Amino acid sequence: MMVLSYPDGRISRMDIPPESFGSDVRRCAMIIDEFDLEVAACVTVVCHPDIIAVALAYNANPADAPCIDDPARTEDYMADGVPFGTVLAGRIGQATVLVEPNGFGGTVPGALQAMSRLGRTASVFWNVNAVSKLSLAEDGVLLSGFELLGPEMRWGEQPQAWGRYLDGLTLGIDGSPYLCPTGLVAVERASSTRLSAAWFRRPDNLVMPVTY
Repeated sequence: MMVLSYPDGRISRMDIPPESFGSDVRRCAMIIDEFDLEVAACVTVVCHPDIIAVALAYNANPADAPCIDDPARTEDYMADGVPFGTVLAGRIGQATVLVEPNGFGGTVPGALQAMSRLGRTASVFWNVNAVSKLSLAEDGVLLSGFELLGPEMRWGEQPQAWGRYLDGLTLGIDGSPYLCPTGLVAVERASSTRLSAAWFRRPDNLVMPVTY
């Protein structure tokens, strides 16, 4: 295991990938570690800039967002990370990113269909039981989905739709234990976005409850 020290003195708990896995996988691993997402999380990106519309499609409730009337409260509200039972939503360019710790909202078929009617939707999910899913949807149709441990067994209307977004990425048994950050890189590629630690701290992000 590589030991990672942050500027504030904290020590990483995650096994950060070696350089052979690429800088993007390493960057995503560090983000997952820094924001305590290594046990279970769902990260979804929708190529549509309207956070409220995307959140409603995700089955989140913007009206109950603690920071809806005072966006500057977001950083204080997230002092200990994104609270369980909520999703953090914000923009990157013309896309909306949703991060749900210990949740799976971006994998629910109805939500995927609804979000993808707004724009191309890519999602990655993982949990403590080694269950994981990478999903790609567009125009209300699930194009391709598969387990990170079994990329050869795909489902959907166009099972190979992930195609070039997986080039150079190591999935399956050979990619363990770096499957989560690798899946996150695939989502970034499919949505033309790039996550950073700074994005999580943006004061205009919203934290809102999720219902299934």
